[in-house]
Order: sequence, then C-alpha cells, then structure tokens
Amino acid sequence: MYGEAVSRVEEDLSFERGRAIFLRAIWGWDDSHIFIGNMKRGVDVISPTLEKTIFNLQSPHMSAVPRRFDAHPLTVGMLAGGTCLGQVFMWTLT
Repeated sequence: MYGEAVSRVEEDLSFERGRAIFLRAIWGWDDSHIFIGNMKRGVDVISPTLEKTIFNLQSPHMSAVPRRFDAHPLTVGMLAGGTCLGQVFMWTLT
C-alpha cells in the first residue's frame, strides 16, 4: 500500500439488540490518533503507533453509541460526536 506500514487494531463491533452497528472512525488532527465509538457508549482513542486504545471518552448523559465524529478543522483538541438518537457531544483538550 504505497510503501507504508499498515497497522491493525481490533475493536469490539458487537451487535446491539440483534442489529448490526456500523461505526465510522476518523483520524485526529495530526494523524496520531483515531477516534471511534464503542459499544459501551463511549469513544475509543486509538494510537496507530502503539496499535492499541490509549484512552476512552465518556459522558454519563450519552444514552446511545456514538456513531459519527468530526474534529474541528481550526481548533486542535475539539471533537464532536453524534448518536443515532440525535444527541451531539463535544470534547475538548484541557
């Protein structure tokens, strides 16, 4: 693949109440992190270099699995995520 190394990180993409859940991961601002929702209603932050999940973002208010994300193009450290229930959550670096 264009002469670059390829990494693989395992994620739990289980079924939710008998339905398949399709989650979309995105790259972070400087391509050092990947963000993807998990079945525990949180966001896994994955390091491609370490090939593992390095931490998890959660909110007690999140009542569904976050499925779509977007990193703010001008503000490094700001991430928005949405659920199928219409909830939108934002996280910022502190």
